[in-house]
Amino acid sequence: MADIEAPTIVLTGAGVIVAIVYGILTLRDTTRTRQAELYMRIYERGSTVEFYSAAELVVEGSHWRDFSQFLGMYQKDPAFHAAIQRLGGFYEGLGVLVRENLLDIRLVALFFTSTTKQFWEKLRDSVYEWRKVSNTPRMLSETEYLYNELMKCLDRHPEVKT
Repeated sequence: MADIEAPTIVLTGAGVIVAIVYGILTLRDTTRTRQAELYMRIYERGSTVEFYSAAELVVEGSHWRDFSQFLGMYQKDPAFHAAIQRLGGFYEGLGVLVRENLLDIRLVALFFTSTTKQFWEKLRDSVYEWRKVSNTPRMLSETEYLYNELMKCLDRHPEVKT
């Protein structure tokens, strides 16, 4: 009787180990697939004509010397207002995902380096002033975080600089 029980116990244990390993591998594959799906949804949103039009309007098509000029444009020009909202919302979302380790900053660096840099560098001084004037210290703070993390990533991975 002992001769039959030992192989059965060994086979049962081996079956449990195989099932656990399979479960872990499947979970890892599912996680990577979900991350890829998330990234592709983000990429699609950041690749639209509307997104590029908004980026062009803010970065290339708008000029202001100081915060009061910026605020005047934001308040009086619906297209400029909408462009700031569209881009700011996008980068705020990316910043939260990066901060919460739901999106690798390297993925942002591979596809959104130039637009992220241009947007934040163009708005930075106005945002700092806006935070003071409106008493909203977190205004575009996730965008600022995203930019800072992106700069660190580019220092670590110069091959992704664009």
